Amino acid sequence: MSLRSSHPPVVVVGGGILGLATAWRLLRAGVRVTLVDPGPQTSATRAAAGMLSPFAELPADPAMASAMATALGGYAHFVEKLAADAGVAVAIDFPGTVLLVPETERVAIGDRLRAAGARVEMLDAGALRSAEPMLSLDGGAILLPDEGHVDPRQLHDALQAAFARLGGRWMHTEAESIVIRERGGVGRPVVETGLGPLEAEVVLDATGTGVARFLDEEQRQRLQPRPVRGEILRLLPPARLSHLVHESGGIYLVPQTDGSILVGATAVEGEPRRVTVGGVQWLLEHATRLAPGLAQAEILEIWSGARPLAGNGAPELVEDASGFVFHALGLYRNGILLAPAWSETLANRITRALDRSGIERPGGLDGSSARSEIEWSER
Repeated sequence: MSLRSSHPPVVVVGGGILGLATAWRLLRAGVRVTLVDPGPQTSATRAAAGMLSPFAELPADPAMASAMATALGGYAHFVEKLAADAGVAVAIDFPGTVLLVPETERVAIGDRLRAAGARVEMLDAGALRSAEPMLSLDGGAILLPDEGHVDPRQLHDALQAAFARLGGRWMHTEAESIVIRERGGVGRPVVETGLGPLEAEVVLDATGTGVARFLDEEQRQRLQPRPVRGEILRLLPPARLSHLVHESGGIYLVPQTDGSILVGATAVEGEPRRVTVGGVQWLLEHATRLAPGLAQAEILEIWSGARPLAGNGAPELVEDASGFVFHALGLYRNGILLAPAWSETLANRITRALDRSGIERPGGLDGSSARSEIEWSER
């Protein structure tokens, strides 16, 4: 069966946060979009903890650190616009992060965070006990008051709702391959799906851990895309947690609006999504060491997700030789934080590709400009 009669300007492969956010921006600009994904409920987006913590996990690369800080600054506005388009609420809060670091390194780390643009408050042992009575630690900590968290499942639901309300078309089937075929004397992309070939002017591959099957052998060898399994617990503790808690090199605790907390996460490279006894044991041991009262917490949920890692851990944007197929990969631990900003960059790149193909568009992207783009590492 040919889908040529419904030939859309843009096909997005992958219904996670990056694919949906890019599709949403394109739809707002009047671009017709078809999204190919068999089951959005299995997206890694729904397995995330939703941390908006660029400084608690500050990367060594200054460009990446700047991109993460910029993404945090625009997040509340992104959620506000998305929720309005979707007609549903998205829980987001900025209570700050209590960063637990070795006492001998606390001043130096605080200075480094300030140099990166973070607001930093030093907490001595007494101030830490007042801020988070659940924690049982001898030393102090660093408070990053501007950090927060978003509910990733509500965010994903809102993206799906906005996509539908703005007229996006969702094909619940697998994308099997992306190929270039001549059309009108010019090579154009075709997505081979379980329902037949789907022609497009531009294709975005945002399949996360599934990206390897759409890359050529040279790209796979160079970028080495692979999944990293992460297990997370949701607990109902005897007392509420007020802040995110992040132990440098260890676990994190994320408070939820219903009083529960998320405890995460393991990181096992190359592993499929599964929950293991060892992973759960490791999380519980570290959580109860930081907060002994969690030994009395009820376990509400346990799950596992696969985070997409590529190359040295930085996001990558691969454009094929035709200039009309883009592969976005490697958001890894920062997918929830970075995807809204990356999606703006991607939407701009896609609309420029549409301009080259001669497709007319009703208008430009809302609020976007070349200066607002965050640069990917391009290959």
